[in-house]
Amino acid sequence: MNISAHPASQPASRLTGLGLAVGVHVLLILGFASAFVIQQQSKPAPPPEVKIVEDQPRPPQPQPPVRADRVRLNDPTFTEVLTPPVFEISPPPVNPVRAAADDGRVRDPGPVAPQRTLPVTQAQTLQAPGTVCTKMSSPVMPNVAGSGEALFRVTASTHAGRVTSIEIQTLRAGMEARAMRAFRSAIETALREGYECPGDVGFVQDFQFRLD
Repeated sequence: MNISAHPASQPASRLTGLGLAVGVHVLLILGFASAFVIQQQSKPAPPPEVKIVEDQPRPPQPQPPVRADRVRLNDPTFTEVLTPPVFEISPPPVNPVRAAADDGRVRDPGPVAPQRTLPVTQAQTLQAPGTVCTKMSSPVMPNVAGSGEALFRVTASTHAGRVTSIEIQTLRAGMEARAMRAFRSAIETALREGYECPGDVGFVQDFQFRLD
């Protein structure tokens, strides 16, 4: 009986062994798959890539066209220019002088007016003071106020080395009368006290004063 029953149980044991083998393989496959999935999940993600974008300058905006306004011209104005009157000065009438016929007789010329004589002798000739005087002093500037210019001409004569006669002529009077008198006094003082001219001579000299 045992011999007949043993062959009947062999197919069942074969199926069981085959099932166990298949189950083991399935478990192995599942184990490998789960390990691979876990490894993929635990792998750190790569850092994000950052790109720097530079802002490019914007092109300048075109300016609006400039519109030229019309120039408004005002009406011209005319100003009347007054011309100064012109005065015509006619020369004085000339009395014609009739020449008397020369009959050979000598006529009396009549009284002759005496001419003005300078305070120098006829033998003296007027010269520059630098040629006849050995010492000359400048006039002391008087203490006067104002501004202007004055010019004097002096005709002087000397005797025994000193100035004895002085005649002052005003050529330009651009100051007050008080200042002019002060300058004339300064000239006379300088000539009488500061000039030495040997002999009897005469000279002419100009003096100019200027106040700013």
